[in-house]
Amino acid sequence: MSDEKEMINYSAFRFMSEYKICIPIIQREYIQGCHDQRIINTTNKMIDDILTALRNERERVNLNIIYGYSENNVFFPIDGQQRLTLLYLIIYYCAVMGEKIEDFNSNIKSFSYETKDTSKRFFEVILNKAKDISEILNSGKDVVREMKSCLWFQVDWNNDVTINSVLSILKKLNDKIKKEEVKVFYNRLKDGQFVVFDICIERKEGAKLNSSTSYISLNARGKMLEDFENVKSLFEKIEITLGKKEKFFSDQYDRKYIDIFYKSVDSSKKLEDKTEEINQKSILFLLNSYNLVVNIFDDDINRKYVHNFENYYEKLYYFNKE
Repeated sequence: MSDEKEMINYSAFRFMSEYKICIPIIQREYIQGCHDQRIINTTNKMIDDILTALRNERERVNLNIIYGYSENNVFFPIDGQQRLTLLYLIIYYCAVMGEKIEDFNSNIKSFSYETKDTSKRFFEVILNKAKDISEILNSGKDVVREMKSCLWFQVDWNNDVTINSVLSILKKLNDKIKKEEVKVFYNRLKDGQFVVFDICIERKEGAKLNSSTSYISLNARGKMLEDFENVKSLFEKIEITLGKKEKFFSDQYDRKYIDIFYKSVDSSKKLEDKTEEINQKSILFLLNSYNLVVNIFDDDINRKYVHNFENYYEKLYYFNKE
C-alpha cells in the first residue's frame, strides 16, 4: 500500500466491497431527501443520470472526485458524503427489491454515520429488516409513513434529518425504478463500470489531518457549488452529443478559468466567502458569455437574454434535451 495520496477510478459497487465507509462526525447530515427545491432538482438529476446509465449499457456516468482518508481499510469521506450515501441506497434498494440482500451483505462492507448515534443505529437496523422494507416498498402504500409505523422504527428517529432523507430517497427510488429492473440494475452495479467516480485517498501518516487541510485548500481554490457542477454536467452531455471527442468547456474551466477566478479573490477572506465568490464569478462568466453570443448572432435579442442563473440553466437544460 502506498504512503502517498492516490487517485483511483472505482465503480460504486467495487469501492463499497473493498472499503468500509464511515461518515465522519465533522460532516453535515445527509440532506438529499430534504424538501429544499434546489436540492430536490439536483438529486433527481443525479438519480436520473445513474438510472439512464444502468438502463443503457453503452452509457456511463462519472460522479467526479470523492476525497477522504483511509484508516484500517475504513474510508472517511471529506468530500463526497452525499454522493456515497445515495449510491449506497441505490445498491441497497436494488438488493432488497431484487431479492439479492444476502449477496449484498456478503459483498458490501459496512456503511455508517458518526454524525449522530440515531443515524448509525438506523443504518445497522435496515440491513436486518430487508424483508419488512421489501414488503413496504411492494405494498403500493406511502413508503415513509409505513416505515415509520413499523415496531422497529424508533421514536427518536422521527426527527433525524439523515433518516428522514434516507426514507425520502427510498420512496423516490421506488417511484423511479420498475420492479422488473431491480435485478438487472443490481447485477450491472455489481459487475459493470456504469456508475463510477475518482477516489482520492490519503494514506500516509497523519492522513486525517492532511486530508482535512487538503480539502480546505481544494475549497479555497474554488470547489464549485452544486449549481455550477450541474451546468458543467450539462455542457459535457451537449458536447458529447455534438460529437466532441473532448469535454472542451469542462477541461478548459478546470485547467484555465478556475485559476483566473481564484487569483481574483481576496486571499484574506474566509474559506466559505472565497468559494462563494468564485462560484458567483463563474456563473456571471457563463451568463455574460451567453448574452454576448445572443447579441452577436441573434436579430431578436430582447427576449433571448438571460438575467439570472435559473433562467440560464433552464435554457441550457432544454437545449440539452433537444
